[in-house]
Amino acid sequence: MAGVVPLPLPGLGAYQTAKFAVRGFTESLRMSLAPHGIGVSCLFPGGTRTRILEAGARNEAERAAAAEMTASWMDPVELGAHVVEGIRRNAPYILTHIEFRDEVRELCGMLDTAFPREQDVPADRRAFEDRRRAMIEQLRALPVKD
Repeated sequence: MAGVVPLPLPGLGAYQTAKFAVRGFTESLRMSLAPHGIGVSCLFPGGTRTRILEAGARNEAERAAAAEMTASWMDPVELGAHVVEGIRRNAPYILTHIEFRDEVRELCGMLDTAFPREQDVPADRRAFEDRRRAMIEQLRALPVKD
């Protein structure tokens, strides 16, 4: 989810930047491959029960704390089922953890609020954006090869 919501932890700026880049690259790749019948999905998992935090622990106490913290996180098999289902649907985004839904909705609302409420858009600029948007909609509607 680091490619969608902020991580308020020090030292993770490069990590989060990379996740946002993967999101942008995936969306671009999806548009590029759609005419060839190839689907591309971007996975946005939340906490998943792996040993990644334990692997970074410096001692046994930190390993035990990491294991305890991740005990209630999503089982990797459950996450995998979400991935398979998303790929079968050719979903552009695979979001596996519903606990982020309200935060994502708030973020979308903040983005919407940031737009000017009134603005004169020159006709040529509007026409360009209308063509771009129509092209994106066409690409999104293309079927994926079985």
